[in-house]
Amino acid sequence: MRFSISRSKLLALFVPAFCTFAAAPVAAQAISGPATVVDGGSLELTGTHIRLFGIDAPETAQVCERGGQAWSCGADAAKMLGRLVQAGPVDCVGVEQRAGGRLVARCRVGGVDLAAALVTAGLAVVLPAGQADYADAEQRSRKYAQGLWGAKFDLPADWRVAHPREVLAPEVVVAPAPRAVKPRVFRDARGCAIKGNRSWRGEWIYHLPGTKFYEGTRAEEFFCTEAQAQAAGYRAAVYRDN
Repeated sequence: MRFSISRSKLLALFVPAFCTFAAAPVAAQAISGPATVVDGGSLELTGTHIRLFGIDAPETAQVCERGGQAWSCGADAAKMLGRLVQAGPVDCVGVEQRAGGRLVARCRVGGVDLAAALVTAGLAVVLPAGQADYADAEQRSRKYAQGLWGAKFDLPADWRVAHPREVLAPEVVVAPAPRAVKPRVFRDARGCAIKGNRSWRGEWIYHLPGTKFYEGTRAEEFFCTEAQAQAAGYRAAVYRDN
């Protein structure tokens, strides 16, 4: 005996099953609010432990070597992330959920991608999953020997294998600044007033209004806050009296 079913009945059976599958929970959840820094690559946000997508930063206890001297590269990565999250509420969009409830996410403060800022400063390396997003920023930080790329260091993953005790130790939490503390905003009649200049030596330097060489500096980019300039890869100008 042949079993037959009409096309309309077949669709009636298939479509609900497909919709049930398509509606299954995904990691792309949005979380926003004030954050605290766990280490250079992770945050606590509204009770959720979040790892920044696509990068790996040195562990807080990790030490690198720069200029023949020990450099607390892991602590500096955590400090930079702390300065970035002080600028305002953090907005994260989940990419994947890992065991233990940790969420891997893309996170921003205003228009600044936190992972991109760390990579640009040379305080994080790009993982294979993050190549499409952050490879260009890493290439630039390598070119100008920013952060880790101007030092001797172990990849964070290798360092964790070699130092299991430090990894298992309680993580240092860098608390955000009080909400009353806001970054200073520099504006003029034309808009944002901090000048970002790229010198012929390959140095990326920013100048604040009213400082020594501000008026004579040609700007490639303008920024409203120092955090924005630093996130774009610029460092503050240092003025020496001759």
